[in-house]
Amino acid sequence: MMRISPSVSRLALRKLSFRRKFQPSSSWKGFRATTINSCFSTKAAPMPLSGTNPTTINLDIATGMQDSTALVLRYGLGDIRLKKISTDDKTPLVTKWQQMMETFLSTQVHVLAGLGYKADETGLQAYNVNLVHYMQEAEPSVQEELRIKGRDNWRIVLSTAFSLDMSDAEELSIVEARNIMHSVSQKMQDERVLAQVKERVKTLDPNESDQRLITAQKHHAVQEVMIDHVYLGDRSPTLVEELGFEPTDLGYVKLQWLMSEHQGDALIAQYIQGGMMKMLEAAELNLSDLQSNSDEAINQ
Repeated sequence: MMRISPSVSRLALRKLSFRRKFQPSSSWKGFRATTINSCFSTKAAPMPLSGTNPTTINLDIATGMQDSTALVLRYGLGDIRLKKISTDDKTPLVTKWQQMMETFLSTQVHVLAGLGYKADETGLQAYNVNLVHYMQEAEPSVQEELRIKGRDNWRIVLSTAFSLDMSDAEELSIVEARNIMHSVSQKMQDERVLAQVKERVKTLDPNESDQRLITAQKHHAVQEVMIDHVYLGDRSPTLVEELGFEPTDLGYVKLQWLMSEHQGDALIAQYIQGGMMKMLEAAELNLSDLQSNSDEAINQ
């Protein structure tokens, strides 16, 4: 008879004891299945949100936010939605632009939710405030790194939504960009343009009581005038032609793509704000109206 050494015998007994002690019962199997199923169920309860948004960020958060957004825009649902927009040849440019912005904003909001921000407009605003504060204290090299990441994400959105190839494009100088936006701002404040805004607002249903809908319709009217009369219409040659681009929807998108290199310039922001305020006044709107209406777009 073969002899079993004491050490082997004790090892075997420990293994047997372990198996008996931790042998899954039918109830444990059910619990395990329920737990796994709930993890992947589309009906699982959402992660509870904190009552307040984070108040500070660091470099890892700032770069992680931009990189995660880029990932979703390139390979995730953002990419799918943007490509769907690009295949739509019948929808007007203004509507496609709104759909594109909804996709971009909702992508950012969902990324920020994973960082503890509220999954709505207030979360996005809180992050942007934190980013501004961080950028003010950051080294110039860090500021430039984050600026480029933000610019590139916006360019991903434009290029995908409008099937735009700008691989051979030459960047605008800061002087060229400022001159362009000065011309745009002047056109936005032209009396004929403002009259068009007022006329379109007059055509809205005067009996409509839903203030959110009214605000959305007025904002849509402003955007239509921006495209149809500021950039692509009102006279020949159009403003887009005068600025060196083809007088088409794609010409307008190319201009916006190139202008993104200088989107943080204070003088350009001043030009645009001045023109936009005039157009919003003509539509009987203000910035707070638009901000209070943005939750709905973000969460679509």
